[in-house]
Amino acid sequence: MSELIQTLSQKKLLVWATIREAFGFAWAYRRVFWGWILVGAFVTGLGDLVGEFSYGEEGWGLTGFPYFAAILLTPIPGLLVFVLLAVYCHRRFLIYHGGKTLELRFFFTERERKFFAWIIGISFCVFLIILPGVFVGIIIWGSIIKMFPEGFGNNTFIGDLFVYGVFLFPFYYIFGRWVLVFPAIAIDQEPRMGWSWKQTKANGWRMFVLVGLLPLTVGNLWYLLSFIGLSEFSVFNSFLASFALFLFTPVEVAVISIAFRELTNWTPPKSYSKEAPVV
Repeated sequence: MSELIQTLSQKKLLVWATIREAFGFAWAYRRVFWGWILVGAFVTGLGDLVGEFSYGEEGWGLTGFPYFAAILLTPIPGLLVFVLLAVYCHRRFLIYHGGKTLELRFFFTERERKFFAWIIGISFCVFLIILPGVFVGIIIWGSIIKMFPEGFGNNTFIGDLFVYGVFLFPFYYIFGRWVLVFPAIAIDQEPRMGWSWKQTKANGWRMFVLVGLLPLTVGNLWYLLSFIGLSEFSVFNSFLASFALFLFTPVEVAVISIAFRELTNWTPPKSYSKEAPVV
């Protein structure tokens, strides 16, 4: 592995052009991605159901450590499939784009293990950074509720605005500034969080939009379910949300790859073969 050189790019990312190119990439390789989208959706949806079933009178009634262990462990199988797909997409886009389309196989190497560890590590770091703001937001929110009529705080729309303002928006902004480490890991480079932060300096809010737009859009699909009477079916809800998540995974990964290519002026070395290796 080699460490990426810091090149402070002043290039402005074109948001809609980036999204269009990412959708084009996902469509071009749809036959490769389709099977793993279904596998990822099934595994993740199953994990969600197990997590929901781990408590309550109709479930296993877990409490304390067993309950929290179930909540923490059930998403891991789906996350592993996501890692496999994400690494493949990054490498396909940045190294082998235009080469022969080969099958994506379930095989973990040191590259995937490192990618997985960095997802957990960066997510945890972002959470710690925004946690003080979340606490302050909760205190302010409690004071605001007291100024309005009873029941104001129970309004779902108002509550969602609060969650977006104090948690999701800050989370995706900081995560978007660090996200270039993932394509770098996928192509066997040695990135640093500080390197990614400086590399995205002139595109902070563009990275927020590019990294957060699709997840936030997909995450709000459950609003549509209530209009067609499906929101009460937890099984359908879990698997549909998981399917939507994995359906857009190649697009989201391609968006990050494009940002990496543009902000680092990346071109694959001539030593790389134009044909993707079979694992």
